[in-house]
Amino acid sequence: MNIFKELESELLSFFKKKNIENSVRDDELFDIGLILSNYTKYLKFKTKSQIPFGRYLVFINKYCNLQIDIFSNNYVGRMHNHKTWGVLCVLAGALKVTDYVMIKKNLIPIRTNFLNRGSFSAFKEENDWHSTETFDDDQVLSFHLYGNNFDLDNGYYFDKNKGIISYTRGELKSLASLNQYFDFNT
Repeated sequence: MNIFKELESELLSFFKKKNIENSVRDDELFDIGLILSNYTKYLKFKTKSQIPFGRYLVFINKYCNLQIDIFSNNYVGRMHNHKTWGVLCVLAGALKVTDYVMIKKNLIPIRTNFLNRGSFSAFKEENDWHSTETFDDDQVLSFHLYGNNFDLDNGYYFDKNKGIISYTRGELKSLASLNQYFDFNT
């Protein structure tokens, strides 16, 4: 069976059981992170070559959407938010995630996590400002699961001089284009 169909089924069961539609509690975010973490062991690489970086849509349903983000080496992302809750879980490589809180129109860092395969970081809608960074090491691949009100096309980043800026996200690529790099079956 395709691991992503199995993962979506498990997440749908979880959301229905917990009666989650929009907001999530801290303990539910943790449980979602554990579900994602469990599926990292199923992803089997077919090659060691670099994988084209970008966002790849795995699935979207009435509760959430799941993407695989593939980063270039030495990537330094802007401080941004998604206006929803989310869970990031690393599939390969090492990802630095810095979380911020908005105080008087400035973002103040409150926490930095260094994630490797199977580890995760989560945020609630009201505190979802964060930035990501990669290193000159193994390429980083990660699950990005977002709440149902996530806008796949438009986002927000923070500029220290201009404040909050809206932008159009990069292309959302097809998961099928990754078949040459992975075995998606359990």
